[in-house]
This record gives sequence, C-alpha cells and structure tokens, in this order.
Amino acid sequence: MESNIASLQSDVKHMAGDIADIKSDLREVRSRIERVNDSLLERFDKLNNKFDGKFEELSRRVDSTKIWLLLIAGGMLAVMARGFKWI
Repeated sequence: MESNIASLQSDVKHMAGDIADIKSDLREVRSRIERVNDSLLERFDKLNNKFDGKFEELSRRVDSTKIWLLLIAGGMLAVMARGFKWI
C-alpha cells in the first residue's frame, strides 16, 4: 500500500514539473503572440493612413471630374439646342 502511495507521489511530482514547463511555454507563446499582434496593428495603422490619403486624393479627383462632365454636358446641350433651333 505504501509503495503505491509513494509511486503516486512521485507521479504527482513529475506531473507538477510538467505543468510548470507547460506554463512557462505558454508564457513564451503569449509574449510572442503579443509582439506579432503589436507589429500587425502597427502595419495596419500605417496602411490605413496611406489609404486615407489616397482616398482623399481620389475624392478630389472625382469631384473635379464631375464638374468637367457637367460643363461638357451643358456645352453639348447648347450645341444640340442650337442645331434643333430651340434657341
């Protein structure tokens, strides 16, 4: 009976050592994940800022294009009105 208890105690000590190893491995993995997460967040912030600038530029270009299209359409209507003798 005592030999069984001694065997169980040694098994428990061995398992406690394994658990301590697993805990330290998990801490290391967690720190790696946090570093990768921080790096990715930093990259996404840079990319987001870059795209914000590009979208603002694109918006300005679209606004400019709308003005030119309205002017061209007005000119075409004036030419058509003149051709159909509306004016």
